Amino acid sequence: MGVSVLVKNSDHKVLLGRRKGSYRPGEHGFPGGKVDPGEQADVAARRELIEETGIFPQELTYIGVVKEPSVDGATYTRFGYFCNNYLGDPVNTEPDQCEGWEWFSPEELPEDTIPGTRAIVDMYLN
Repeated sequence: MGVSVLVKNSDHKVLLGRRKGSYRPGEHGFPGGKVDPGEQADVAARRELIEETGIFPQELTYIGVVKEPSVDGATYTRFGYFCNNYLGDPVNTEPDQCEGWEWFSPEELPEDTIPGTRAIVDMYLN
């Protein structure tokens, strides 16, 4: 089980990073990660956002849950959260897992966007 955070800036763009490492390398996705044992999903979302970007969320709103097929054929459950009230600017605090953060229009995501990320954007837009 994991979390993803859709961060929107004042230009109405969303924050995506090109992944490195073991999970969907080369594809764009939101900040996020695994929920630790005993941890609540919203707490994990806040923790992952801070750890990966240096952004401090002032408020997180639950968007919904997506079931994402993984590359090994399993299904991954991901809880989506929305944040547009935060402190700081995104920095790449985990360069071994992310090539860097960029802002994109939610209507014009890169073609290599992770399917679960696209699903969370669709829930947010609708």
